Amino acid sequence: MFPFSVRYSQKFKKKIPVSLTDEIMTYIKDFILQKNGEDIVVEGNILTYKSGFFKNRRIHDILVLVDGGSFDLEFQEGSCRLTYEFYMYRLFIVPLLMAVFIGLSSLNFLFAFISFAVLAFLGWIVVIIRHRLMLGEVILDIEVLIIEKKENENTFIKADNLNYHLPGAVDWTPEDGEWKPEDGDGEPEDGDWKPEN
Repeated sequence: MFPFSVRYSQKFKKKIPVSLTDEIMTYIKDFILQKNGEDIVVEGNILTYKSGFFKNRRIHDILVLVDGGSFDLEFQEGSCRLTYEFYMYRLFIVPLLMAVFIGLSSLNFLFAFISFAVLAFLGWIVVIIRHRLMLGEVILDIEVLIIEKKENENTFIKADNLNYHLPGAVDWTPEDGEWKPEDGDGEPEDGDWKPEN
């Protein structure tokens, strides 16, 4: 429920085959593990994770201010979309506790309310921007590291890699307009090779 949860959705620019679902979800799982995500569960094309509150992490780690999130890989009419939703209840609870402490210690509840609003709003803005950028990073990595890699491995996708040459074939040399044998054998009787009609 907004503003406690935010959902982003982005289409892939490249065509994503359904057969790569497991590989894509494995990449997302490894990505979240690198960000110190916990309790990662993959079920088909949906991945969920949690972000431990007391886990030893740096304050600038991207998952510090969120409770958890989910990635949903959706295939629709030849296109593929990745939807990312994350939850931020903790982001509002911590500033609220700080504001209550400030209000009780200073007996100035207006200042406490302003402190809560500023801390919660600034933290919320930072989180939604960073996680939107994170989704873009995941999309780009999948397209470059998985899709383009698969395209480059498949030599039949590129026409310039198809270099068939039949034995006994002759090469056309446009400079002199003659047909010449490949290995110089089979000299013609009249000295010219001409294409068959």
